[in-house]
Amino acid sequence: MLLVATYVVALLGFIGLFVADVVTTLVVIGRGSVEANPVVTPLLSHDLLFIAVKMAALSVFVYVFERARRRRPQYLKFQVGALAVLSLLYIVAVRINLLGW
Repeated sequence: MLLVATYVVALLGFIGLFVADVVTTLVVIGRGSVEANPVVTPLLSHDLLFIAVKMAALSVFVYVFERARRRRPQYLKFQVGALAVLSLLYIVAVRINLLGW
């Protein structure tokens, strides 16, 4: 039960960091910065398109993780670890957005 609670907290933390990355990206782009990710750059010409694509990606990610948790509970420790690593990457992304390199 503790592992499931840890998973839920890790997933919610990841979602929060993902949203923080979207918001801070839009703010710094609005202030004249340039997006470093060439895949995302074309989406930034329309804020709503960028938000829609990012939220769709997040929805797919959460769906896949939740489906895996229900179908393969033996991999829950792996999922918690993966969420921790992904969260660290988003912490770095938000930090770069807020403070620059």
